[in-house]
Amino acid sequence: MDLLAFVRQVVKHAEVASDASSTPLESISKAISTLDKEICEHWLGKDATEKAKVSEWVSFSAGFESVKETKGEGKLMHLLTQLDATLLTSSFAASVSHDTVADIVLFYYLKDTVQNLKAARMIKDFPSVARWYNLIQHQIIAKGVDIELINFVLPEAVDMLRASKGGNEGKGKQKGKDKGKEKGKAKDKEAKKGKAPKKETPSASSSEQPEITLLDFRVGKIVSIEKHPEKDKLYCEKIDVGEDEPRTIASGLVDYYPEASALLNRKVLVVCNLKPRKMGGFVSKGMLLCASTDDKSAVEVVDPPEAAQVGDRVVFPSLGDTSKFEPWAPNKVGKKKVFEKVAPNLKTNSNKEPIWVGPDGKDHPFVVANEKCSAPTIAGGNVS
Repeated sequence: MDLLAFVRQVVKHAEVASDASSTPLESISKAISTLDKEICEHWLGKDATEKAKVSEWVSFSAGFESVKETKGEGKLMHLLTQLDATLLTSSFAASVSHDTVADIVLFYYLKDTVQNLKAARMIKDFPSVARWYNLIQHQIIAKGVDIELINFVLPEAVDMLRASKGGNEGKGKQKGKDKGKEKGKAKDKEAKKGKAPKKETPSASSSEQPEITLLDFRVGKIVSIEKHPEKDKLYCEKIDVGEDEPRTIASGLVDYYPEASALLNRKVLVVCNLKPRKMGGFVSKGMLLCASTDDKSAVEVVDPPEAAQVGDRVVFPSLGDTSKFEPWAPNKVGKKKVFEKVAPNLKTNSNKEPIWVGPDGKDHPFVVANEKCSAPTIAGGNVS
């Protein structure tokens, strides 16, 4: 079997799923075993880490198929958000340098969703997924497989077009260069006079601030909850987070908590500095923090400790004294995509405690009132 035939077989499996007796990865592994070792390693992973990621993302892709069957829009948005966060810093799902089976399987599970959501919405709400999808579809076409091409006008292309027409962006860059030259000349003059050039005092930088502390996690209490009038997978909640008025927040939890009474008057953790967004006409001003399994078969609201009070802020004592740091404003959090960057490193440990895995690889638990927060049953899961 040559490479083209293999890709076509993956396509056939993803579209028809004819071999119901085995998992997607088992069927694909069987198909690829006839190829030479180099191609095998390319598609299934060159080392244990890559192979594990390929397997993980192929399994993850099945979530899109189950969402299609159940028409769960809340779950779909959650899956897309998780995928978008991963692709924010990577061109491919499982490898940092090339496409794998995971990309092709994800692509074919996603293509109907992308077509239904339209290119413009994908670029606006899930820009990293849109960029990745555009790359993979052209790679597949280049391999000789006939698919329907979706035309994306990605933001980078628009910026380049404006710059080429001599827009304000180009002028801004030129001004920046001129200022740089002026500063250089001033330093030269000072040096000639025998003066030491003035040292530029760095402004207060967020580089030393741990990324997790840019977000505002607070204890809230759900004081009102009802189903969204148009979106049957969403709850519309009012949550008291210690402000003058309760916050309105939408959560895709209907599938996991069919009875709203299970959440009413419950204490929860809320991400309070996300940019407000409309969800079916309902303005959501934050997000409930939940734990979930990898396949999203279970999702649970994270519980603060019993001693926690409404409005208490989550802290991370394992990071040392972070009292000098303040969470960013919602607009800045949205612009810098802070949550999307942090999300892949939010997990539950073996004790069901939500943690942030820092750049140092250490676990930093969520703490309120000197006690750790927890999920009801999910250990080794994701938090978002």
